[in-house]
Amino acid sequence: MDERTRQEALEFLNDVLRKRTKKKGKKPPILEGENVTKQTLMELALQEQVKERQEMEKKMQKIIKTMDHFEREKREEVAPLIEREVERSQSRHDEDVKEKNRLARVIEHKREFKERVVRRREAEYARLRVEREERLSQVLKARKEERDMKRKMLYYLRTEEERVTRLREKEAHKRLGKAVFRFIVIFSSALIP
Repeated sequence: MDERTRQEALEFLNDVLRKRTKKKGKKPPILEGENVTKQTLMELALQEQVKERQEMEKKMQKIIKTMDHFEREKREEVAPLIEREVERSQSRHDEDVKEKNRLARVIEHKREFKERVVRRREAEYARLRVEREERLSQVLKARKEERDMKRKMLYYLRTEEERVTRLREKEAHKRLGKAVFRFIVIFSSALIP
């Protein structure tokens, strides 16, 4: 094996070993001098990589086991809480169902009461409407009678006024006629000596 390939293989092996020993704090294995070939160096490097992988898998298994333990513990702690919440929810549901059944009996009474109230209000409204229409018709009738009475009174007053005026005119005419007659008589007697 030439020196150059041997040197590369040693560097590769040292890199692998250095990584491994840094993590664990172990010393790298000492290699025997000149009889180390490239093949043996490669096998050693592969063995170190396999060991590293196996150790990583062991660590992963340990971590997984720990995580499972924590998860199981968490579920065991949460299970009673979930059960209590389920029981509370079930009891609330049962109470709600009881309340619904109780109210279902009341709903029929509520509907009947509502119908009675509506009928009573409709009757009251109809009665008030009839009373209002009657009052309105009475008011209109009273106003019409009042207008008729005023019209008749005005007619009577006008006719009475006209009659009084005619009488006055007749009297005035009579007086005037007598005065004129006297005047004529006096005037004519003055003319006839």
